[in-house]
Amino acid sequence: MTPEREGSAPSYEELTERLKRAQARILELERMLMRQAAQDRAGQAVKRELQQGQPLLDLAEGHAPTQDQGDDEEEADESSYPTPGRKKRRAGRRKFPAHLPRTTKEYDVQPERDLPDYDPAKGFKIIGYDTCEELRLPRPQPEVIIHKRPVVLYTTRDGETRLATAGGMVKVFPKCAASPEVLGRIAVDRLHNHLTLYRIERGFAELGCPVARSTLCQWMIWLGKLLQPIVRAQEREILGGFKCHADDTEMRVLAPGVSDRVRVWVLIGADGRERVFKYTEARTSAAVRSILGAFAGHLQVDACGTYDVLYEDGRIIEVGCWSHVLRKFEEVLAVDSRAQPMLRMIRELYAVEAFGEGLRAEERQVLRQLASRPVLARIRAWVREQRGAEFLESSFKKALNYVVNQWTALTRFLEDGRLSIDNNVAESEFHVLGVGRRNYLFWGSREGLASGLVLFGLIRSCVANGLDPYEYLVDVIQRVVNTETPARLLIPSRWKELPPLSEEATLTAPSVENAGTG
Repeated sequence: MTPEREGSAPSYEELTERLKRAQARILELERMLMRQAAQDRAGQAVKRELQQGQPLLDLAEGHAPTQDQGDDEEEADESSYPTPGRKKRRAGRRKFPAHLPRTTKEYDVQPERDLPDYDPAKGFKIIGYDTCEELRLPRPQPEVIIHKRPVVLYTTRDGETRLATAGGMVKVFPKCAASPEVLGRIAVDRLHNHLTLYRIERGFAELGCPVARSTLCQWMIWLGKLLQPIVRAQEREILGGFKCHADDTEMRVLAPGVSDRVRVWVLIGADGRERVFKYTEARTSAAVRSILGAFAGHLQVDACGTYDVLYEDGRIIEVGCWSHVLRKFEEVLAVDSRAQPMLRMIRELYAVEAFGEGLRAEERQVLRQLASRPVLARIRAWVREQRGAEFLESSFKKALNYVVNQWTALTRFLEDGRLSIDNNVAESEFHVLGVGRRNYLFWGSREGLASGLVLFGLIRSCVANGLDPYEYLVDVIQRVVNTETPARLLIPSRWKELPPLSEEATLTAPSVENAGTG
């Protein structure tokens, strides 16, 4: 806006321009007020649920194992469980319904495996059987596998009489009645299909096999801890690469009487095949350093000042995101038509990227130098011109300032064909996470959140590698429990290279078909 000449009235064009700027500013302020009101309503809704004692629809609804989770090996019938109006009595694990089909797997005695210090000259005697039940979910109906293992009385070389249970069976978790197929199905339904635990609990009840929600919760926490070494191997793979995509979002976690907000982070490697999710208490420089301090290379993130601490020693090079620029000017376009030229030029950059998709990195770099560099030169000249003529602190001026302040990082993708023009690959992961967040609102504990992020990262890595998450989880659970396969070979990008599991290494009867993955 040019200053008025002394003694002269503003022209019609100047008044019209002032009116447009004022209207744009009013609209911008109204949007800010609407966003704040929406956040206040969301906070009040969560507070009401906490005050009313609503059940927690998250992966950590039961913070500690309950009696029906198998802490007591005693079997109990239906009358052991509480009903309305009756005082709850201590109960053991609930039996699986009698109507479910059952398959018995019998184990033989292998002295060298089952009988320590066994004396072959004196032999052994089977005096009974130890049986336990395990739930599987083949189509179209669940079934129970009865593991029947001989209880052996034998004599050692020292003449000592001992008892031993033969068969070499290994459970996923002690006293856990779930097979790898059941654990894999729950994890996929929970974190891939975004079902809440009460819906999963209802699904088991409809199959005629009720499983308590607290039990489902505890199984998922244990499973996340079991597979944690694989995620650490993924993280080492990502942080050892040429570049890393990172982003974060907010997540609610239940605390006594309130719900805390924590930050969930995603790390994606150079080839995009491994994805790791972690959480920190806040979005601070210390949190960023704890997650990415071991990385050295090109870091593709947004322009948040929290990351600046990583660039101080020069080991990490910042790469900007043109998608952020695009969104800023799209917001401006709603109130100011001056953003149109910028949007057209940004779309030209993305047209070059689309043309270069599928090319080798060296070829893509040459293409960018020939086609993208001239467009960037036009963008820089246009931004300088518009910024010099804009005096109001409007959204348009803020978008122009963003481009100027981030120019070095925004043009760094020209230097190497392996770099990306934006950080969409990381940001899109939170669109998927947001589907589940809208369903269950918050997590019941930090322990549940940590285990859930382990499983969610493995599932999202499977999707990136074109794998079936259910098939991967079932196989990996058995390998972790029964074999000594190194964790670095179990990450989703290398899992297909492994030979099939031997029949002896599986946890279920070989005669029973695997559960479906639908």
